[in-house]
Amino acid sequence: MSGAVLWTFAVHAWPRRGPAGALEGGAFLVIGLTLAYLLHRFALPFIAAQLTTRPPRLRLVWCVTCAVMSFGLLRALPLHFIRSPDAMTLEVTATQEHAPSTGHSQVWVKALRRADGSTVEPNEWRPEKADSWELRDDGVWVSTPQQPTKLQWHGLVSGAMTLVLQAPPHSSVTEYTWNNRTERVDLHEGEPSERMVPLAVPPSSTLDRLCFHAAHVLALSALLLFLGLWLSSRPSWEPRLTTPASWQDAAHAVPLVAVACLWLLAVYPGVLTSDSADQWNQANWGSMNDAHPVFHTFMLHWLFVLWRTPAIAVLAQILTAGGLLAWGTLLLKRAGAPRWALLLTAAVMALSPVNGVMLSTLWKDIPFSLAMLALSLLVFRAATRTETPGLGFWAGVIITGALTLLTRHNGAPAVLGTALALIALRPREWRLAVLVLVTTFALSAGSRALIFRVYDAVPGPAGTTLLGYLGAHVASGTTVTPEEAAILDDIRPRADRWNYHCFSNVFTLFDGHINVEALRRHAPELPALLGRLTLRDPKPVMNHFACASSVLWRIHQGADWMNTNPAWRDSTGQFTTMPVGMAAELHELHPAPILPALGQRLLTGVEASLNPDVSWVLWRPAVPLYLALLACIVVCVRQRTWRQATVLIPLLLHTAGLALFIPSPDMRYQYPAFLIAMMFVPAWLAGGRNGTART
Repeated sequence: MSGAVLWTFAVHAWPRRGPAGALEGGAFLVIGLTLAYLLHRFALPFIAAQLTTRPPRLRLVWCVTCAVMSFGLLRALPLHFIRSPDAMTLEVTATQEHAPSTGHSQVWVKALRRADGSTVEPNEWRPEKADSWELRDDGVWVSTPQQPTKLQWHGLVSGAMTLVLQAPPHSSVTEYTWNNRTERVDLHEGEPSERMVPLAVPPSSTLDRLCFHAAHVLALSALLLFLGLWLSSRPSWEPRLTTPASWQDAAHAVPLVAVACLWLLAVYPGVLTSDSADQWNQANWGSMNDAHPVFHTFMLHWLFVLWRTPAIAVLAQILTAGGLLAWGTLLLKRAGAPRWALLLTAAVMALSPVNGVMLSTLWKDIPFSLAMLALSLLVFRAATRTETPGLGFWAGVIITGALTLLTRHNGAPAVLGTALALIALRPREWRLAVLVLVTTFALSAGSRALIFRVYDAVPGPAGTTLLGYLGAHVASGTTVTPEEAAILDDIRPRADRWNYHCFSNVFTLFDGHINVEALRRHAPELPALLGRLTLRDPKPVMNHFACASSVLWRIHQGADWMNTNPAWRDSTGQFTTMPVGMAAELHELHPAPILPALGQRLLTGVEASLNPDVSWVLWRPAVPLYLALLACIVVCVRQRTWRQATVLIPLLLHTAGLALFIPSPDMRYQYPAFLIAMMFVPAWLAGGRNGTART
């Protein structure tokens, strides 16, 4: 196992573009020896000592679990196979063959690019004769009239490369030799332009791939074993149930509120999208449409009465998030979480770019996610306190649950999960929990009906949740009866296969070809229609589910589509917080940042973090979900109780419901996972000072 760890380190750390220099080689040797010392002096003896204290069956469970998890991580993380570098030679030949209309020819070698996008340095090329090629100031090699002549490069190659040739006015027929094969490129054809010549590498052997993956599985297994055994061996929390609240608990929220307010000043009056514009207009001037939950629009309306700017809604979100953080750290402190873990929680919440952007945005998803965080904190309180909850606790569950139902149409699974968690924690009070659940739904339905009556709200379009699955059948050509074809064509002509894209129904809904009235009229028939089509051919439904839900469970983004909170550029190239031209929709509401320089820096950082190779760390919803599950398992193993696992039941049911009917790969739908993970993961992974409980 130690050898696998060191070999894995060497694969990723050793320079692969040529022989290592003395400094690089020395640094590699020092780091490798240090790693070997730490492994043999501390890590491996610790693993062995911890495993020997456990029964043989439990040792097997630990090893098998870590091996399975490491194999899954190897598949999920961007740890792509790195082949052993091959020494390769590329020869470019200016053949002297030229177009009949010209009396001479030239070959321009513009660049040689590696698989990672880097470029070979121009001085690494070697001309056949000193006066047969000229290196220009811009790094381009140009052949002289002394032809035929060759230009050669030799180096280590670990991935496919690309030869970039420039076709000048007097172009030559060029030959290149790569991997013992010679090919011709006729630069006479077409207008002067770049010619991209792909250079493949010999396929790697099966043994190389097997060794690479086996070493990584062993290395990751060792890492998981060490972390898992260390975390589970940490002492349990020390409950401090009688600790009163103090100003220090509120101080945990200060960094989050301060940083979020800086974000607001930098993007004032907020980051606005087309959804934001729609709700701004509804709340101020238009009739309410339940496509965006009317209760959220109702709340915005009364906030805008106080101050007609999106900034007041952003401030309300910031203060609510700060209040929940202060309350959450108080609950964690009383449950026994150490002080440093609470400080880490406060720092993570404040510095997360996800929170900075999301709290500055006018979306219904923000209050919904804050309400779900409050539900999780209520369940945590019930899981870590022994006394019977009072009236205030149950009233809090009802109000928070109603807000969850009212701020998004898919809030029911989270509320149901809260009730199930409370029943699991207090089975003797199941009747009270059921009564609270019924009261929550009744309060939500009554509030919504009252808003509809008072504001003459318009129901949202019905049937949209099934459009993705129906579109999958249309695109795959599932056999339909004449009656079914009539329904589908009435909703949207099938000639373009409903413009179906598996990851999002936005293309089907908003390209101007959908008949909303027909969709509303046929909505009661669509579930049965989908059922019949699926019985005939279940494959389109399964493929659509796997594709549409991948944003929730796949760690590495890769080539997948993922929508985050965007930033746009105006005509001057500067970042702006609303799409160009949207001011007319917002009745002349313009971006007016109070700290514009800070705003440009923040949005530049956000844009950089959205690179697919990086974004999965910060923005991919699967990462906080898996971290929360892992930390929850650790705390349950350490405390030898399942009670705190109930905290994640609302989130898991919400995620399951979202996976079934997610309309597009928007990370905002899973913003509750980010908030809940940031609140609980540091404290769950932290241990106490000793195992002696105190009250």
